[in-house]
Amino acid sequence: MRRALLAVLLVLAQPAQAEPWSLAGLMAALAQHRQGTATFEEKKFISVLDQPVQSSGELRFVAPDHLEKITLKPHAEALVLDGDRLTLERRGRKKVVALADYPEIAGMIESIRATLAGDRKALERVYHLA
Repeated sequence: MRRALLAVLLVLAQPAQAEPWSLAGLMAALAQHRQGTATFEEKKFISVLDQPVQSSGELRFVAPDHLEKITLKPHAEALVLDGDRLTLERRGRKKVVALADYPEIAGMIESIRATLAGDRKALERVYHLA
């Protein structure tokens, strides 16, 4: 489903007379944007709750490896990934961990950063691209 959605978005985003997107073209386009910011709204469905937990805030990326998820509602929280260090700030407390201590999530994090940075070589270290 994600692949189909991405394909639809790419088709809609390209000019009418343009060549179809290629992986190289997509990665080059992403590499041109060295930073970005977007708002988010999130719903988490938890089986023991009658209603989903809703949150919203802002996402930030600065190439090559800085990601932030700043949650504003329902409670302030900051999740900052800078290089190999993950910092979580919540309710006046701050926790810093090294990603090397959590290798099970390293591939997922690398794939997000590599995609946002348009770094095809880094993405290919984690996935087979086709």
